[in-house]
Amino acid sequence: MKRSIITGILVFICFFGNSQEGRLFVTYEPIQKNEQIWEDAVETVHDLSCISEDICFFVTTNLKGWQLSLFVAERDSGQSQFVPEIVDQVSPTDYKWHLYFYRTDQEKDGILLIWETEYEFASHIMAYWLRADTLNAVGHLPVILDCMDCDYAGYPVESISIRKIDDRLLFDFSREAVLNDTLSVKPGNLQGIYSKGKLSWEVKGR
Repeated sequence: MKRSIITGILVFICFFGNSQEGRLFVTYEPIQKNEQIWEDAVETVHDLSCISEDICFFVTTNLKGWQLSLFVAERDSGQSQFVPEIVDQVSPTDYKWHLYFYRTDQEKDGILLIWETEYEFASHIMAYWLRADTLNAVGHLPVILDCMDCDYAGYPVESISIRKIDDRLLFDFSREAVLNDTLSVKPGNLQGIYSKGKLSWEVKGR
């Protein structure tokens, strides 16, 4: 009897402990495609990053800045044509941009996308969540490295871990960070929480 009670307690702890840890999003390489796209009545060729046969992303530039586009394939008589839809836009830059794709071991958790745009001294990091064919803008991750002597303080995306617990996304930062250009936070003490369409921030040890 005592053994069965202990076993039940251990099962309870393991189950609920793991559920609180959530499911970790890990990076993966999307499908790369080279497609002809009609934009403003002009046919251009883009290298697309595709998460399926019908849904792709790409970053282009115009006079206003860098532009993230979602390309959705519209099928007509068995033929598919990619039609661009502008997702977001950031200020122009002479530096690089990167798209990072993440997923868990559960297809229902969808795909998480991070768009990093580099500038001279730091980077601009945006997050998006594609789930059930709906793309939600998680928001801007306003963090830079806490490094006064660095020439470049862009926060390394690989130092951000992302988990899903229930219907929330949790962003954890394993290196020292400055939040909103004002608040210095020690490694592991900063967490972004995306819940019910809003991104909030929690600082531990304050």
